[in-house]
This record gives sequence, C-alpha cells and structure tokens, in this order.
Amino acid sequence: MDVITKITKTKREYNVTINDEKVLRLEKKIINKLKLEDEVDIDELIKESYDDLYDTALNMALNYLSYAMRCEAEILDYLGKKHFPDIVINDVLNRLLELKYVNDEDYIENFTRSKSASLIGRNKIKNDLIKKGIDVSLVLKTVEKCFSMEEETENLSEFILKQDKKHSELFYREKRDKIINSAVRKGYDYKLVNSVIDDIISEDENISENTKLKEKIKKRFYKYLNKGEEIEKVKYKVFPFFYAKGYSEEILSSVYNEILEEMENEG
Repeated sequence: MDVITKITKTKREYNVTINDEKVLRLEKKIINKLKLEDEVDIDELIKESYDDLYDTALNMALNYLSYAMRCEAEILDYLGKKHFPDIVINDVLNRLLELKYVNDEDYIENFTRSKSASLIGRNKIKNDLIKKGIDVSLVLKTVEKCFSMEEETENLSEFILKQDKKHSELFYREKRDKIINSAVRKGYDYKLVNSVIDDIISEDENISENTKLKEKIKKRFYKYLNKGEEIEKVKYKVFPFFYAKGYSEEILSSVYNEILEEMENEG
C-alpha cells in the first residue's frame, strides 16, 4: 500500500503527496477524508475522484485553448503541472481530439505561417516545433508541405535586403559575414544563404558606399586635426563617436591608417 506523506489544500486545488514522491490532485470531498500517514490505494482514490476531476480538467483545458492554439504535448504538460492523474489527462486530451479542438497538423501549419511571415527560416521553425514535443516526422512533412523552398528563398532575399540596409556602414566582407551569420541564426540553411546573398549584395556597390562612409569619418578627424590637436587624442574622440552609430572597427582603423599615411607623406 502507498502512504500519504503530505496534504495540500488551496482555494483551487487539493493535492496529496504519495510516498514523498508523487503529487496527485483529488476531489475535495475525498481529500477531506484523508489524514497523514494513511495507507491508501491510489487507483481507488482516483476512481472516486474521477468524474469531478475530469470535468475540472476539461474546463481548464478549454480555457487554456481559448487564448491560443495548442499542440497535444502542451495540453499534456499543462494538465500534468496541475497534478491531474494520468488517466484524467489522457481522457481529456482524447475528448479534445474528438472535438477537433486540438490537431497537431493544424497547429504546425498555423505556427509555420506565423513564423514565416516574420521571415523565420524553415530550420528554426522545425526545431522550435520539435522542442514543443510534436512528432518529428509530422513536423518535417507538414512544414515542407506548407512552406516551400521557393517561399523560403523569397523570404531570405527580403531578410538579406533588410540586413544590407541595417549594416550599410560595414565593409563588404564584414557585412557579408554578418548577414550570413544572422540568416543562419534565423533558421536558414547555410548553403541556401550562400547561394542567394551574392545575387543581392555586390562588392562593387559596397566599395562605392564605403568610400562615402570613409569620407564622413575623415571629415570628422580633420575637424579636430585642423585645430592643431594630436591625432592620437583625436582618435579617442572620433572612434567612440562612430562606434555609437554602429560603424565597424575595420572601417575606422582603415581611415585612421590612411590619415597617418597622408600625414607622413606631407611631413
């Protein structure tokens, strides 16, 4: 026989702890009959509480579903944390499946549409769904069905364009590497990113853009140099100013070295 080692009563929940291990939710009138150290038959306790627990669990699950779609694993986890007996949890889930209130395939499709609209790649979408406890084969099959490679490539192109504008202050190579890393973290396949990025950003365009950026940095350097300030002191004014605007170490150091070279030639 099992032994009751703890009884917990709150406004919403009545639990017993069995053998200092398993926490079990029971119906109020059953709990009120029990005392610490009582020897009990767990199956009998659950049987006596079943009808009330089932109704409570079903209502809680329906309320949980009212806020958002849920997958099967989320329902199981939610009710499990409320300490309902396994038989009650499984019966409630089966009822929700019968009513079509829970459907993992529909959940995957909805999740995928939502994430793809935010330019998330298929790899991350699949991984996030699998982490939720959804069957791997169902995830792979359904994501492939509702989010094609062509659609993902279009999303990736849009993502790269946005990143190109965001990192316009970077040199081409640094910008390219940063965009690739961002895209992979976003869930896009590395090979796909490499095959798409060079069609969207070109080194020639970035050379022209970087020339303009370097002129802007030089102008600020000479603002202080023309006042007679030493270049080392000017460096510690100019670098932080452009760091705050997102400029890279590479482009700032490049301009600094060019100015040093110009000063040496003039000297």
